Amino acid sequence: MWLRFLLFPFGFIYYLIIYCRNILFDTNIIKHTSFSDPIIGIGNLSVGGTGKSVMIEYIIRLFSSNTPIAVLSRGYGRTLKGFNIITHSHNAKLVGDEPFQFFRKFKAIRVAVCNNRVLGIKELQSSRSEREIYLLDDSFQHRSIKPSLSILLTTYKTPYFKDWILPVGNLREGRSGSKRADMIIVTKSPDYVSDEKRMDFFKKLNIQPHQKLFFSKIVYDSVIKDENQVIDISYLKNKEFLVVTGIAKPEYLFKYFEDKKFTFNKMIFPDHYKYSTNSIKQITKKANNKLVITTEKDYVRLEGKLNTDIKLFYIPITHSFLNLKEENLFKNEIIQHCSEFEK
Repeated sequence: MWLRFLLFPFGFIYYLIIYCRNILFDTNIIKHTSFSDPIIGIGNLSVGGTGKSVMIEYIIRLFSSNTPIAVLSRGYGRTLKGFNIITHSHNAKLVGDEPFQFFRKFKAIRVAVCNNRVLGIKELQSSRSEREIYLLDDSFQHRSIKPSLSILLTTYKTPYFKDWILPVGNLREGRSGSKRADMIIVTKSPDYVSDEKRMDFFKKLNIQPHQKLFFSKIVYDSVIKDENQVIDISYLKNKEFLVVTGIAKPEYLFKYFEDKKFTFNKMIFPDHYKYSTNSIKQITKKANNKLVITTEKDYVRLEGKLNTDIKLFYIPITHSFLNLKEENLFKNEIIQHCSEFEK
């Protein structure tokens, strides 16, 4: 509490800087670029952990069977510079873990990385003649592009109305930034949210007339995977294993295993952690030639780095709305929005 109080002046300065920047964009003093193709931006107000990756994957699955899709990401922590369309010659270190995960998982889409979002979209457009749907990863504060549809994510446990601006809290901009969103999704919700609780969120999130509110949850799969195998989760019963995470909020994964009464140890690293030689040694020592279970995002960074005696698996994760009515409403809104660009 005292530390938060001491950091408050810095938070206020940061808030003013971001507030002034947003004013410049809102008044068009700083120009933003719009495009003639559907561009869906997925982002948040906070620093990570809201489920952007699984939301992007959900939208990819919604369209990819019959509609060309391209994902554009900054590629956090990548070593490769400039604009790049990801190919099989790349890896997570070169292009970033999340973009590389999308590329490996969805063969029918294009995935590109570029710090300059406007340049990235233009490059993608120039390299393909047919219309695509573009998904912008972590786009909310990158205002040089004006998405045709903006989706804002916030978690059930720590919604932005309970949070504070950096460095006091985890918000990258003030709560009023939520007004730019067309859809607000409360992620990582429990299986059931009462009408009373929904209304409470509706009021506290300050939902505007042009916005729609949804509630969703994350669902861990009933299997674990590596590049060659798919094994039922029951395989882990009565086995000791090590769970390694380098994501923003790993507690949901730990709870999943705890609820199943599994016996496991933990190694927690920072979000987007680049596993060093030293950290690999630490993991190897703690794993003691046993199983290592990790997230899909971590798997693309750890694959091939551990001793061959250690079996490395990841557990898939998906996004799910709380009921079929909510899911259909979301799908119809997205499909209807994108179909308008075909007219």
